[in-house]
Amino acid sequence: MENTPAIDATVSLFVEDDDIPLPDGFNEAYLHTLITHIFAHAERPEICAPSQEIQLSLVVTNDDNIQKLNKEYRGKDKPTNVLSFSLLDDESYQPPHDMPFFLGDVIMSHDTVVREAREQNKELFHHYTHMCVHGCLHLLGFDHEEDAEAETMETLEIDILKALQIPNPYAEE
Repeated sequence: MENTPAIDATVSLFVEDDDIPLPDGFNEAYLHTLITHIFAHAERPEICAPSQEIQLSLVVTNDDNIQKLNKEYRGKDKPTNVLSFSLLDDESYQPPHDMPFFLGDVIMSHDTVVREAREQNKELFHHYTHMCVHGCLHLLGFDHEEDAEAETMETLEIDILKALQIPNPYAEE
């Protein structure tokens, strides 16, 4: 983290079920490091004051719960790996500059992330990290609907993961 700027950021980690075992080392302290790397590569939202603390939450749930959210908010009746709900999507959101800036929520399905890691022969910790980076970039307004957007987002993901010594998740083996 030699060139990583210090930012004031808080990530609250919520695990919805006691039966969900997070990968070793995937905790709030690690998430703070991860967020620091994300903001070293992607700019802070313009609406956020330069010295303002940034807050976000990461919720780890199961396939049943994320499928309900995916159906309700995206019209897709199936589980997915990660969903993001950004307050930046609400154009009327005007956070006071004397309080922390709440960016939004990232929700990950442990079931899907574990299944994908197995299918793609990836370390679970690495895939968890990648999905968290992916979700956080969505919070910041990045998307992958168009080819150019996808290329920009994937390049950022690769660069952030490389800074954490995590292999390129898009590389062919």
